[in-house]
Amino acid sequence: MTHILKEPVTGPSAWRRADVEDSSQWTYILDEEMRKEILESAEKIAANGDDVWSLSRTSVPLSRSADLFARCVDELENGRGLAMVRGVPIEGLSLEEAHTVFGVVGLHLGKAVPQNGRGDRVVSIKDHGIGRLNSKTVRGYQTNEALPFHSDAPDIAALLCLQQAQQGGEFYVASAMQIYNTLLEEAPELLGLYYAGIFYDYRGEEPPGEPPAYKNAIFGYHNNQLTCRYFLRQFADSAPAKLGFFQSEAEKLALDTFEEIAAREENYVSMRLAPGDMQLVDDNITVHRRAAYSDEAGGATDTTRHLLRLWINVENGREFPQFVSTHRWGMKRAATVQQKD
Repeated sequence: MTHILKEPVTGPSAWRRADVEDSSQWTYILDEEMRKEILESAEKIAANGDDVWSLSRTSVPLSRSADLFARCVDELENGRGLAMVRGVPIEGLSLEEAHTVFGVVGLHLGKAVPQNGRGDRVVSIKDHGIGRLNSKTVRGYQTNEALPFHSDAPDIAALLCLQQAQQGGEFYVASAMQIYNTLLEEAPELLGLYYAGIFYDYRGEEPPGEPPAYKNAIFGYHNNQLTCRYFLRQFADSAPAKLGFFQSEAEKLALDTFEEIAAREENYVSMRLAPGDMQLVDDNITVHRRAAYSDEAGGATDTTRHLLRLWINVENGREFPQFVSTHRWGMKRAATVQQKD
């Protein structure tokens, strides 16, 4: 049975822009000794020929920075739901080496899960040159288009900046809990639609035997905790046709209303990442969007925007039914990939 929360969410997770504008409240700085031990751990993994994802947190200890990452996760799960870690050591590294460094950090945040039908735990956020979001198979991380407010599937989405774009690419984060509080005040008649869920397009990455779209709740209230998952609007818009029906006007209104509230200036905070910055957002309690970006020539040796992303579930995280986040534990291997193997 679905229980609908009818009281406002209280506490630090329900914030407005004025509450979080001072970024020092949620920014964590890696000092030189921390950077050194992370880099040395990554170098040791590479020298041993290990796959970082086959290792555990205890097998890759970080005596100086483990506490910083633990505090960061606590802020994400029990605080505002956003954090920035500055100074991740990526200078002069190859892409493969940067992957390993990111993996070392990821082990101390939680468990990384597959982000696509190929089983990738790290994906490159850049313009892959394979089309736009109006395509049947392209996903947001593969384009330079603006992305509306949305969540990702796991508890935490982590982005590590390798190279920023010449123009654009800013991030915006809003509290999904504050959005819910506004919905209670302004549009309570829509709440049932958010709990019932919306169909989302697999974008060609459906597992064997499954339809090309799946249903996912936007809000779920379990164990006295409200949890949100609001996936990309483009995926909600393209799913019904693949299943042979039309999206209802009520569902469209619910999606429009959610995004309009998120986009109010008083409800979001913006940030722009520099190389070595790692942005983290808690998908249980926040939503985020990205501005369009351009890699136009600007005189630099490398002007191609490139970020790495991890999907992470925290240890002893909140419990809720699968329909609140169908792919919280990772994307299953896609049928199209299996056919090629």
